[in-house]
Amino acid sequence: MGGAVSEDYSLTFKVDQPSIVYTYCEYSGHGEVALDGILATFTPEPTGRNAIEIHRVSHESQERPIHADITYFNLPAGHYRVGFDLNGSTFATAFRRHPAPIKTAVLTGPVSKDQLEEFSAIWFALAEHGSVTVSRPDYLRPLQEELHPPWWLSIPFTADHPARNLRFALTQPRDVRVLLYYDGPADLDLTDVVLYRETLDQARSM
Repeated sequence: MGGAVSEDYSLTFKVDQPSIVYTYCEYSGHGEVALDGILATFTPEPTGRNAIEIHRVSHESQERPIHADITYFNLPAGHYRVGFDLNGSTFATAFRRHPAPIKTAVLTGPVSKDQLEEFSAIWFALAEHGSVTVSRPDYLRPLQEELHPPWWLSIPFTADHPARNLRFALTQPRDVRVLLYYDGPADLDLTDVVLYRETLDQARSM
């Protein structure tokens, strides 16, 4: 809502490979807002990374669409990775124009548990219908969000690809919801969602 956003509002996210990154500032139409600019600060870190599994959730539903919604309460500040164990044959989707994508997101923010649940429901509605704008002034976009064609899963040596993983960073303890949605024809199953705590060796900032 315009007028309710702190001047020092910031997002922290990780970039693990060369890519195009979009930063959105979405205005709901409520209140008054002015955007003076966006300041991007790059903090280089070495690639040495250690991961410890801290939580695993089995996903046993075989229904379509694939719909996963997992909540982690009061995660401490730090770096995390969510791994999606996706199995099945997806190579045929490489020959389809605009195949239904795998959509994943990490949703968090200074909101209540009930609000996180509401925002998760909105995200799934957007994932299903493809809308891009939400009129609610209190809605939070995901901290991290990915959208990938399923055929990425059939390419060798892509176990670390964002279609299977989402990395995110918390600057303070937060409740976090991890979301996945897939409504395509590929023979695809989600078996587990795994949360890892990551540490970086000799991290330095600039």
